[in-house]
Amino acid sequence: MMQLRSLLETHKIGLAALPDVAAFAGCAVVVFGANKLVPTMDPTFYKQLKKPSWNPPNWVFPAVWIPLKVVVGGCGMTGMM
Repeated sequence: MMQLRSLLETHKIGLAALPDVAAFAGCAVVVFGANKLVPTMDPTFYKQLKKPSWNPPNWVFPAVWIPLKVVVGGCGMTGMM
């Protein structure tokens, strides 16, 4: 424990950051490990579904979703400050 403490003091991290680092590592394990628990889906499954006539073309989803997530993330960051 003493070696870890001196290492953290050397890098100016501090022991207070350990819970945050552990939480981040735990989340990373869950996110990247979850794909092992989910069965693999057939990529043609969605294309075979009967969709309504008002269904948007495929290119619309990333064109809207990515800027939407950037804005939501920005709003979340300003709310935390």
